[in-house]
Amino acid sequence: MPIFDCTDSATVRLVEIPSAPGVYIFRNVASEVLYVGKARELRKRLASYFRRGSGLPARTAMMLRHASTFECIVTPTEKEALILEATLIKKHRPRYNIVFRDDKAYPFLRITIGEPWPRLGIVRKRRRDKAHYFGPYPSSGALRDTVRLLTTTFGIRTCTTRAMKNRPRACLQFQIGKCSGPCAGAISMEDYRRRVQQVLDFFSGRSSGVISQLRQDMNRAAEQLEFEKAARIRDQIKALEKLLEKQSVVSGLNASWDCVGIATEEGNISVAVLRVREGVVSGCETRRISMDQEYTMTEVLQAFLMDFFQDAAPARDILLPVLPENKEVIEQWLSDIWGYGVRLSVPARGDRRRLLQMASDNASRDLEQMQSARRRWDELSGLIAAGLDMKSPPCSMECVDISTTGGELSVGSLVAFKNGTPWKQGFRIYNIRDVQGVDDFAMIHEVVRRRMERAARTGDLPDLLLIDGGRGQLAKAVEAVTDAGFDTELFVISIAKERASEGEKIYFPHRNTPLILQRNDPVLLFLQRMRDEAHRFGITAHRNRRDRQRSISGLSDIPGIGAARQRQLLETFGSMSRVKDASISELEAVKGLPSTVARRIFDFFHGQNT
Repeated sequence: MPIFDCTDSATVRLVEIPSAPGVYIFRNVASEVLYVGKARELRKRLASYFRRGSGLPARTAMMLRHASTFECIVTPTEKEALILEATLIKKHRPRYNIVFRDDKAYPFLRITIGEPWPRLGIVRKRRRDKAHYFGPYPSSGALRDTVRLLTTTFGIRTCTTRAMKNRPRACLQFQIGKCSGPCAGAISMEDYRRRVQQVLDFFSGRSSGVISQLRQDMNRAAEQLEFEKAARIRDQIKALEKLLEKQSVVSGLNASWDCVGIATEEGNISVAVLRVREGVVSGCETRRISMDQEYTMTEVLQAFLMDFFQDAAPARDILLPVLPENKEVIEQWLSDIWGYGVRLSVPARGDRRRLLQMASDNASRDLEQMQSARRRWDELSGLIAAGLDMKSPPCSMECVDISTTGGELSVGSLVAFKNGTPWKQGFRIYNIRDVQGVDDFAMIHEVVRRRMERAARTGDLPDLLLIDGGRGQLAKAVEAVTDAGFDTELFVISIAKERASEGEKIYFPHRNTPLILQRNDPVLLFLQRMRDEAHRFGITAHRNRRDRQRSISGLSDIPGIGAARQRQLLETFGSMSRVKDASISELEAVKGLPSTVARRIFDFFHGQNT
């Protein structure tokens, strides 16, 4: 794959660029990906970037000013170029592409139909396996409630296959009537599979057929004088009808559509997907992005369709406000992924147009909420700047905390906030490496030093760095910042917990007197929020590290079990308790574990070691 120098557009040899479909990648001098694009004909597309007087958009011109090289990847078809473009954008998240940065990992419902006794589960990522996935769902709480209701109604198991196989007696869920008991042989596989199919039908939008079948089963049971069975089915019907009451019915419709609405304002974009299944609005999901470049609605739509429906199964008809540039290619791509025909269209009138407008209204309301939150943050950041005597209102802020137990397995936590909300991509845990024993000052110095080393590589500095601690912790943090050469660029303060009812104190470098704010001061409340988040994040990581060490220490007492085998056993079985409960055959099935060592592990945990 040849790399072309583009620092001087006059020297770019366009004749060497292939005249074929493919993807092109622009990078800066640090080899960071700036932009990923696709083209039906690479040479013609790239020629438009370097032709004199071509009138490039402002964002493209800005990207080229930062670009140092570009490279091309040829693909057999334009569709494959589109797929590769989407994959590379997700991987590199280039600055000049449309990237849905506020996208959350919404939950999916997973039904493992490839197993003899399928089970229900909630997962955050869809995989290419034999399971059926439904979603993603915007509310994990609502999905858990639905799964709880369906498992009780239909008796589908939620336990793992390993737990089911190794269970010596029926589980508690079966004993309290929330599972049909396949582990206890209380239900035939045929009957169990029929129940699973009813759950699949329900989540596929065919709820009316499920309830109709249940009514037939109830009447049949009553005719055969099986009144207890009829009563159970009656309760199932009532539970499902209660669940369906929460869904919005679209009168007179018998169709399944996904309606995509978009709202834009001042560089902020909200996209809402209204999901209609068999005439019922089953949910609305939104995605937000903030951009400092201008994009057309067709560009935003194409990026969204490639991002969203790659993991979330679409309806056969996707209704859009405008058609993307590569309509036919996207339709073919989605059809190939999901195994059925998918069509993109713009409705002109009727119920389809009304539903599309409903999706757009949801996107507008979501955008208003985003704008309102931004206005609140603008006000608060102004108060922070004034209260802390900063030169300008902060946008990005970070907080450092230390978690330790007697100096053992100490960790430093760093949490990041952007525009007043936690920015999870910036969260970091630092396992303390250079400090022995209890020395909070030295640990703070190590964490800040390592954070500054990352800033030296990436140029990524927050506007404010908050340290959990008093004057001593602040002094060590400032020392690390100064040693890294960032003392004039980074505003560093610390916050000390209240003592003797004096109020919490905010310390500044080179200032003798701490700042004490009123308890209800919004600036103090926000700093406390950051400090509490860093404390929670650090405590969780410290506890997990202690638990892992405790698990490994139990295995380390067994001769022949080193660190590598300890990790392998824990990764295979998932926990120390499952290693203890494993049978000889299960231990021997672990790749690379000799049978003699498997016997030694089994004997150690079952009281037969000598």
